[in-house]
Amino acid sequence: MAEKEEIHVLMVAFSSQGHINPMLRLAKRLISKGLHVTLATTEIAGHRMLKCSSSSSTTTTTDAANSIAGINLEFFSDGFSLDYDRKTNLDHYMETLGHFGPINLSTIVRNHSHDGVRRKFSCIINNPFVPWVADVAAEHQIPCAMLWIQPCTLYAIYYRYYNNVNPFPTFTNPNMSIELPGLPLLHTEDLPSFILPSNPFGSFPKLFSQMFQNMKKLKWVLANSFLELEKNAIDSMSVLHPIKPIGPLVPSALLGEDQDNDIGVEMFEPDDACIEWLNNQHPSSVIYVSFGSLVVLSAKQVESIAVGLKNNKRPFLWVVKPPEYPVEDGSDGQFPQGFLEETKEKGLIVPWSPQIKVLSHPSVACFLSHCGWNSTLETIAAGVPVIAYPQWTDQPTNAKLIVDVLRLGVRIRPNEDGVVTSEEVEKSIQEIMSGPSSEQFKKNAAELKRAAREAVADGGSSDRNIQSFVDEIIGSSCHINPMLRLAKRLISKGLHVTLATTEIAGHRMLKSSSSSFSSTTTTTDAANSIAGINLEFFSDGFSLDYDRKTNLDHYMETLGHFGPINLSTIVRNHSHGGVRRKFSCIINNPFVPWVADVAAEHQIPCAMLWIQPCTLYAIYYRYYNNVNPFPTFTNPNMSIELPGLPLLHTEDLPSFILPSNPFGSFPKLFSQMFQNMKKLKWVLANSFLELEKNAIDSMSVLHPIKPIGPLVPSALLGEDQDNDIGVEMFEPDDACIEWLNNQNPSSVIYVSFGSLVVLSAKQVESIAIGLKNKKRPFLWVVKPPEYPVEDGSDGQFPQGFLEETKEKGLIVPWSPQIKVLSHPSVACFLSHCGWNSTLETIAAGVPIIAYPQWTDQPTNAKLIVDVLRLGVRIRPNEDGVVTSEEVEKSIQEIMSGPSSEQFKKNAAELKRAAREAAADGGSSDRNIQSFVDEIIGSSCA
Repeated sequence: MAEKEEIHVLMVAFSSQGHINPMLRLAKRLISKGLHVTLATTEIAGHRMLKCSSSSSTTTTTDAANSIAGINLEFFSDGFSLDYDRKTNLDHYMETLGHFGPINLSTIVRNHSHDGVRRKFSCIINNPFVPWVADVAAEHQIPCAMLWIQPCTLYAIYYRYYNNVNPFPTFTNPNMSIELPGLPLLHTEDLPSFILPSNPFGSFPKLFSQMFQNMKKLKWVLANSFLELEKNAIDSMSVLHPIKPIGPLVPSALLGEDQDNDIGVEMFEPDDACIEWLNNQHPSSVIYVSFGSLVVLSAKQVESIAVGLKNNKRPFLWVVKPPEYPVEDGSDGQFPQGFLEETKEKGLIVPWSPQIKVLSHPSVACFLSHCGWNSTLETIAAGVPVIAYPQWTDQPTNAKLIVDVLRLGVRIRPNEDGVVTSEEVEKSIQEIMSGPSSEQFKKNAAELKRAAREAVADGGSSDRNIQSFVDEIIGSSCHINPMLRLAKRLISKGLHVTLATTEIAGHRMLKSSSSSFSSTTTTTDAANSIAGINLEFFSDGFSLDYDRKTNLDHYMETLGHFGPINLSTIVRNHSHGGVRRKFSCIINNPFVPWVADVAAEHQIPCAMLWIQPCTLYAIYYRYYNNVNPFPTFTNPNMSIELPGLPLLHTEDLPSFILPSNPFGSFPKLFSQMFQNMKKLKWVLANSFLELEKNAIDSMSVLHPIKPIGPLVPSALLGEDQDNDIGVEMFEPDDACIEWLNNQNPSSVIYVSFGSLVVLSAKQVESIAIGLKNKKRPFLWVVKPPEYPVEDGSDGQFPQGFLEETKEKGLIVPWSPQIKVLSHPSVACFLSHCGWNSTLETIAAGVPIIAYPQWTDQPTNAKLIVDVLRLGVRIRPNEDGVVTSEEVEKSIQEIMSGPSSEQFKKNAAELKRAAREAAADGGSSDRNIQSFVDEIIGSSCA
């Protein structure tokens, strides 16, 4: 088998601790998913990382390479010497970094190698303060992601500000309030300081502006947050520019993991002696006070906080960085005279603390914090209530989130001089420690602590998003699930099965198989297997990071060249139990017809698994063998009458045989396949006799077909759900099942158009209006657009649609379709009629509203509506758009029209027939057994 290509990711971080640590923790998670990661940052940051990394992992430093905990490190010049004070002029520093950074990073990308072999990165991940990284990625034609290191709420605000989606404060109206979808009402004091007219830092608005201009160069936006923390803000962006929360990226100890397994960098040397002091305090008694590494409080503010802490007479641990100037006004330095003496019995002041240990300590009751996002996430993960005292940048918005959305504490307010008084400090401590809401603060904090751990655990919302991201970097698979399910049935009949597919599909199978067998999946250099099915992967002629959708015709042509060569090697070298053995049969599917040539070359009998309905097989066979006339350029609208099939009009035929078909490679493939029919000993079909008896019988005198389906998940056939096997293209949103649980039986319209269909904006609008006007519950699967949407807050939906339907509708990017179709609340399925979806719907016993798009779907819709009588078909108008009235009419017809009960009855009968066909002794089971017997007979002959 060809050696699997490794996936390398480059992460580029700004040089501060708050930017590097989330990157390091994301890198660790990507490594756990099987990727290789290189982190690049400036030389000054690199110098500090290698000297004072807090990681307990072995850090190696040599002239040739640097690494921390398996993460390769690369450092580039920011244009300054190591001893230059970068705080002197921040605007000048950012401008210089923006000049030298791209040049030096491009050199790293160009020269990247692994194990002495030059390799291209498959993805580059940057963070917001180095937006020029997206330009470097584009220059090298590498997909780019951004790790957003502030809350998703801030991302939503910045996106809307820089894309002029909503009005914001201006010099002429500096105090306006802002109402944004998914967010609470925001006042000027709640907004990030960089977008306010009073912001003094010119470089940061310029950076953010550059970043949002570069959004089209970003394929993904990841966020250091989690779904359960900011669901409304995340959902509000799904129609504008989606964001994948993959956090919290906090130290392992806060997530209940091995503390020694953490990785991070400390700006200052923490004073661990404070932990001994905390050990001597009562549980939940200590006020922890810290304002991060950058905030500098005025002397007046330090005094007010000191007096407030003293007067409250509760234990406190206060992190106060030493002043950067000599203090001459008394022995207490920056504190009020006598403060240190008066509080020495109940307070401790340290220059820097081991914050993770402090927040995790049982004696800590609350955290008086500046609300930096890293500190906020650490506090949430530790389950500690917060007294919010925000200063600048994202902190005011973080405080709003903490206090008014998450209800984790209180916010202290400055007076008209901009100073928080000692009385305000005292009042806030009293409120959070023993006020009427104090117990609720603790309860909310404990719930979010649990939610944070669940999000990053295996299968949690953030873990699924990371896996989805990894899968998208690697690529996707298709046409595999029916093959896997047939393989499972053949194994049950006593055969040994090997499934061969491309490396890109194979990598995905092993990483994200939806099969519960994934716990027993073995991967070695010699062999891979899933649920007893041996796996072999061959090169399709492209690297793993190549975008195969760029030119489908070119891809299929290249696969047709390299596939036969590499598959032939697999066939020639096949062994079992250490002994070389010849395959007794090779089974292919229609999109790889050259497999029949490989089988003939090795003198092995060949079968094809037809993965569309038998009706389509009958049509294609007659078309490619010139058995019947079909539409032509001169007669494009003719109707077709074929044995065993209903009268077919042009709109009922598969798009690949129409004169208007734009895809040259697929007709060529089908033509090759039907030329190769003489090399096929069997044609199996993912259907069942009771579903398509007339079409199957019509082929018996031309080229017989054996239906051995439906090859659908076990749960739909009444079998053990844990016994299923399959691969998911995208990560489903299981939260929709909870929503379905709250709906009435047979009340929900399920809407989904598969993984490939892209509807026009006009069509989305019509469907949306139709669903809204019908006033019935709906679950709609809508993949996020691949572009920033700038024409209103509802993005690809009509203005106001999300707000008007929020009580009765749910929109998700991808659904667990088997669970949805099996749910008792689902009444019908508005579907594109892809054959896998159609079979799943039939096996679930659900009526269908058919809205076919291309390839086999028009014929499938004809079968559903006019043969099986399972539902209705919606028709587009002369502009090719299905109107909202047509959508409403079809819903009415299938839910409560004169045929609605008959649709349900027919669906129930076919559900029963599907189960009986696949059961022991059923029509499909008998066909599989007959096929197995013939293979065995051929082998023994």
